[in-house]
Amino acid sequence: MIIKHKKYYTSFLAIIFMAFISACDNEDFDDVTTEELTVKPGLLAGTWTFSEVVQVDQDAVDNGFPSNVQRLDITGFYNWSETTLTFDLDAQGNPSAFTINAGSAPNYLVPSGEWAVNHPVFTSEIMLGDGTATDSESRLVIEKITANQLNARIERISTDDVVFIRYDVVFTK
Repeated sequence: MIIKHKKYYTSFLAIIFMAFISACDNEDFDDVTTEELTVKPGLLAGTWTFSEVVQVDQDAVDNGFPSNVQRLDITGFYNWSETTLTFDLDAQGNPSAFTINAGSAPNYLVPSGEWAVNHPVFTSEIMLGDGTATDSESRLVIEKITANQLNARIERISTDDVVFIRYDVVFTK
């Protein structure tokens, strides 16, 4: 009787062992990359047209207000296709001047001034300023960029460095 139970016990262990072995199958995974998206000022240079604008009340978002008061698509309210943002570079290829031509749409940004980036190779933020002591500064946070489209957040920053309103904008070149 002991031999009979030993056979079942050995068979049971063999089945469990084979189940573990077959579960440990080699899977092919893509190589992990640490390559960052290269966004240099030269890629940003040129004239961009506003094609979609969504106004976001950052305070309403931060305080969990209903979504219908957090975001408002204002693309159809104004003729944004007339609004352009031009980034110029100096002779060395560094950010220099910018200009905004609002057309008939309201201009929520400084109309002209100097622009700067947070990193010369892996740019993720663009600062727009008019260079005065009472600088009405805005920050563009790059969400996605291709050769002819830039998705960015335009953040209006208070004097205590708090974003109080932002615009989610799609620019086209």
